[in-house]
Amino acid sequence: MAHSFEEVLVTTLRLRFGSTRLEAQIYWPSNSGAGAHASLALLLANGATPQTAHNADLLGRGLSAGANVVVLRVPDRAQCLAALTWAADHADELGGQADRLMVAGGGPSGARAARLAIIARDTGWPVLQRQILVHPRFTVGCPPPARVAGVAAATIVFGTGPRNHARRYAARLKRAGVEVGELRQPYSWRGNVDDELRMMAELARSLQTESQNHTKGSLA
Repeated sequence: MAHSFEEVLVTTLRLRFGSTRLEAQIYWPSNSGAGAHASLALLLANGATPQTAHNADLLGRGLSAGANVVVLRVPDRAQCLAALTWAADHADELGGQADRLMVAGGGPSGARAARLAIIARDTGWPVLQRQILVHPRFTVGCPPPARVAGVAAATIVFGTGPRNHARRYAARLKRAGVEVGELRQPYSWRGNVDDELRMMAELARSLQTESQNHTKGSLA
């Protein structure tokens, strides 16, 4: 990875939009020059249990350390669209860029991130550059979106098995003409530490490659 997890700077923020108060964590890449060119990701996270809190922190640190992303982590059941709009409006203050805005999440939070990407498409603002879905787990309460044409490009980490929702959702996006980067990782968030770190390293490399390709396409 570009930097170790220990080099990531983490602090707690208290966001305010209207009458809503929301506690959030922010992860900054340690290299001081990254902020001027960094993507900004809103990470939806469920910290209800020690395991889910660990998973969210791993993803936040991994994106920041490995792909030089400024990560704003908020509860996945909060006012997510309001938080996303706040992130876009305050991108410069956070050290990121509003035109390089992403949403991210893992497991059930990944499913909610996918839904948020659809809402952002329908409202027209904020404009997302990418959605990062790590083993998204769709449920009856949060099913996979049906109308996906025109949604932001996606990077999806999925496992194996006939009931793999992430793989099926990636296929649905591609059929609708959405750009999808796929990472097949048979291990899960509950794997050992080496598996988790390997998955984050591969995800970071994939995002860096996609970012470089996006930049080349913009300059062409």
